[in-house]
Amino acid sequence: MIIILIIITAIVIYMEVPSLIKNKYWKELITFSILIFTGLILNLLLIIGVKIPSPALFIEENVNEFVNFIFS
Repeated sequence: MIIILIIITAIVIYMEVPSLIKNKYWKELITFSILIFTGLILNLLLIIGVKIPSPALFIEENVNEFVNFIFS
């Protein structure tokens, strides 16, 4: 499963990066790289069985604190 994930990621990189470099889209290349490698790392962690906490709880807590601050 890990090898399949790495192969698919490599294919996506192979298809996207050359056009970004050719057109000199440096900011987009950096953004793409950050997102693709973040996704790769998170998926690898999920495959090996690491429990990743949901970001929804963090967002909910911060939104609730912000709303309470605004309306109190």
